[in-house]
Amino acid sequence: MEGVETKTVEYVAKELERLKKELQYLEAMLLPEENDELSEEELKELLREARDDSIEWKRLEDLPEPRE
Repeated sequence: MEGVETKTVEYVAKELERLKKELQYLEAMLLPEENDELSEEELKELLREARDDSIEWKRLEDLPEPRE
């Protein structure tokens, strides 16, 4: 009897792991990938804006706290 219970537990654990991987796969399909790196175009735009004297820059510390 104990052998059957062990096999059942092993099977359930294996299936849970399979389902976990399947959920991760489905989440990856639904959620856009977050990329912390800037594209070449985004970097060029930021550099262009940084050099533009007509843009008024504010320090982060001077901005109001965001509302919840």
